[in-house]
Amino acid sequence: MVVKEILKIEETNTDKIYLIKEGFFWRAYERSVYRFVKYVRKFQVIKKHIKKVGMDICYIGFPENMLEVILSLSPAQSEKLKITERSKEKVILSVIDKDDDNAQFENWKESIIISAPKDEKWFIQKIKEYPVFYKTPLETVQFVAELQTQITNN
Repeated sequence: MVVKEILKIEETNTDKIYLIKEGFFWRAYERSVYRFVKYVRKFQVIKKHIKKVGMDICYIGFPENMLEVILSLSPAQSEKLKITERSKEKVILSVIDKDDDNAQFENWKESIIISAPKDEKWFIQKIKEYPVFYKTPLETVQFVAELQTQITNN
C-alpha cells in the first residue's frame, strides 16, 4: 500500500486502528497512531515531512514478531478495542468507547516534533554498532529493511 492510499483511508478514519504490514514490520499512520498510543500502548511516534504527498506524516512501526504481544490486549483495553479484521497484510482494531475527535487528533499531531533527517554518518555508525554475529539472519534482514525505510523516507 502506498502513502497516498494510506492517507486516503486515514482521512475518513473515525474509529479504527489500521495496522499495515510493510516488509517485516507492522506500521500505523496518522489517526491510527493517535488511537494506538491512546488505547493500546505508548510508543515512540515518528513525524516526517513526506515530499511525495507534501505534508507531515506521523507513524509508528514494530517488527512482525511483536504483533502478538501487542494484540494480547489487557482486560481494560479489550473493553475499548475489538479486532474486527485480521489478515497477513492488515489488522484492523475498532475503538468501541470512542471519545476523540478530529480537533484532538490535530492538536496531538501538532505536538509531535518532526524527526531530524539522519545523515550518512548516522547510518554508518548504526551498521558499525550492529552485533551481526549475535543476530539471526531474520533479525539482520529486519535491521537492513528498517535502514532502507529510513533512507527512503529521508
